[in-house]
Amino acid sequence: MPAGSGIVFDYALSEEELSPRRRQQRAALAARVAAVGEPFQLFFRLAQLENELKSAGFASIDQINSDELNRRYFTGRSDGLALPEEGLGQMAVAWVE
Repeated sequence: MPAGSGIVFDYALSEEELSPRRRQQRAALAARVAAVGEPFQLFFRLAQLENELKSAGFASIDQINSDELNRRYFTGRSDGLALPEEGLGQMAVAWVE
């Protein structure tokens, strides 16, 4: 890939990285979104994703958790819209240098 190439996508943490409470929360949310035709399909362990992106040629990798995404994009909304708790919403940003 040429220098300056990048990728951005959202994902959720693998079940193994979630507490039992968060596993239950995600199962409930997954059932609701699957019922309307949007099943969750992309799950990663943090270290696994980092390794896969590096092996694909990406050098600058940032994994952003839901707390940070809420701070960046949802602070001050009058409707209260926000991402669910940590582990249920993640974003990866990676660049070829």
